[in-house]
Amino acid sequence: MKKKYYTLLIVFLLFITSCRKCSLYECTLYKTITLNFIGYTIPEADTVMIYKYQQDSNYTILADSVMAMATAYNGDTTTYEFIDRRADSLYKLKTEYDIEIVNSFDTKRIRISDIEREHNAVESCHGWLSNNHQLIDCENKLLSYNYSINIGSILTTENIIFVPK
Repeated sequence: MKKKYYTLLIVFLLFITSCRKCSLYECTLYKTITLNFIGYTIPEADTVMIYKYQQDSNYTILADSVMAMATAYNGDTTTYEFIDRRADSLYKLKTEYDIEIVNSFDTKRIRISDIEREHNAVESCHGWLSNNHQLIDCENKLLSYNYSINIGSILTTENIIFVPK
């Protein structure tokens, strides 16, 4: 009789712990655009403005602007990260705008438009009694964007734009 109760208890515990509830969560990590000014001294690349325009307005309807702060300076390269705006979720990082980056030293204007990102989600599951979430980190990749510059040339690789002096 005891053996029967132990067997039922084990089966019940296995059943309860195997019950899983799964939910779909939006990925909150994302690739942003990084800008590297190459060959500039710190004073030549320390005043960079980022202008956000309504998409398809031909850069005429200004929505917002911010003075960018360099995130690193290594040798002859000044780096600006998150130039397509900081946000803590993909929802807040709206891509329905065009951006213009202006270096006041040499008046280079870099225009970026048609920004496209993935919109990924991941499934997270946990057992009924145990709360061991199996949340997998995921990232929304930067798929594409268009760019132009008014003076000189730029190089790009995925999410990095290189601006030589």
